[in-house]
Amino acid sequence: MASKTDTGRMYSRHLDDEENPFLANEEETINQAAEHTTAKWVAATDSGARSCAWLIHGIFFLFYTSIFLAFFIAESRKPCSNVSLLWSPAQDIVEWETRIIDAIPGSTPYTGYPNSVSDAAWADLLKGISLKILPEEMERLGYTSLALKDGSGFVGSLGVYHELHCIKRVRKMIYWNYYYPNMTTDEWHHQMGHIEHCLEQIRQSAICHGDVNVIPFSWLQDDEHQIPLPTMQFGSLHQCIKWDKLDAWAKERRLDLFDKELLVPANSK
Repeated sequence: MASKTDTGRMYSRHLDDEENPFLANEEETINQAAEHTTAKWVAATDSGARSCAWLIHGIFFLFYTSIFLAFFIAESRKPCSNVSLLWSPAQDIVEWETRIIDAIPGSTPYTGYPNSVSDAAWADLLKGISLKILPEEMERLGYTSLALKDGSGFVGSLGVYHELHCIKRVRKMIYWNYYYPNMTTDEWHHQMGHIEHCLEQIRQSAICHGDVNVIPFSWLQDDEHQIPLPTMQFGSLHQCIKWDKLDAWAKERRLDLFDKELLVPANSK
């Protein structure tokens, strides 16, 4: 027969066998639950971080895409005349606009029989014909020109003023009896040689610029108002340089070629 001591030991061992597995399983379950919860939290946190990163990337992508599109649209709206194969010191101030060209005789002071008003208008129009070109600008152009005596640059002219000069010369020969009332035969031939040069200059410039704006036609009665003739209409739209801005730039650089102290003399070494 077992003693009380043995029985107590057997009971204690029985409790240990019953309780210890239960506690071990519970701890394991709690640990597994904790690990599962932690894993879910880490996964959720990682997923949120990835989502946030993608959101930031998306915002930057849309931002830079919008900048690119805005730049592309702005560039596409610029007129094709902005494309320059040759550099000019005036090109940075050039702006464009649409303007009606009607060429109605007598509508401006530049047409009609000469008088003091028309002469003053033409003189002002050509005031920027001779201008200063800075040394670094002339070097970039790759040209040589007459040097200014003070060493500040060279004399030059924009092509548009050469064309205007030629138109003025042709106009003066149209009204030769006003401008050259006592012209001799030799003077006549000299002037006509200049006019032939000017006509060719204007012809070549017109072809060079190649205005492609469309001019519509309409019917025009003849002098007797009987037979209608097809003719180009007055007042069509053209793409034009903003003349006032370009002219102001040239006048700011204006040089007076009648100033005998302006240029380095021709015989100077």
